[in-house]
Amino acid sequence: MKKYILLIFVIGLGFNACNNPYEKEIGEVEGLLVIVNDTEKSLLSVDTSRVFAAKRQMEKDLAEFNRTSDTLNRKEAFKVADIFGNKKKLYRLTSNYHDFMNQIKFSKNQLNNLKRDLKNGLITKEEFKNHQIMEQTAVMKLSTEINKAVDGLELALQKLELDRPELLKILEQRRLEIVTNE
Repeated sequence: MKKYILLIFVIGLGFNACNNPYEKEIGEVEGLLVIVNDTEKSLLSVDTSRVFAAKRQMEKDLAEFNRTSDTLNRKEAFKVADIFGNKKKLYRLTSNYHDFMNQIKFSKNQLNNLKRDLKNGLITKEEFKNHQIMEQTAVMKLSTEINKAVDGLELALQKLELDRPELLKILEQRRLEIVTNE
């Protein structure tokens, strides 16, 4: 929400500036650059080593669980589902992290090139409208995807760390049942 307000503010500043015929458009591009920079800061604020380590541990635990568990009672099933419930959040960030960084870099490059073209008068206002719509759509989509991947991630990691001892206890019980049934 802050980003949209900031974008509107920057656009408003562009309306008031009269020095450069493209000052309004430059302000719009700068507003999009602010959104990209904020999104990048959000992504970089994540402790990726912790996230990637948690994902690897979860994969090992899940493989062990699948290997040792055939059937579960209701209580165990709900607990295991709760423990592995944040798997999607970890996978979303780990599988897309490098792609997100590349998209941020690309968006910054595109927006800086557009801004430079405006300052040098190499683009008409009609052409700018087309470019601005495409860039704004790309920036908003990227921002939404990254925010979705980052929001709640810290809580998911904490929950996973707190619940892991209980998962290990369930796994140990399963191993004992396998040994006693043989």
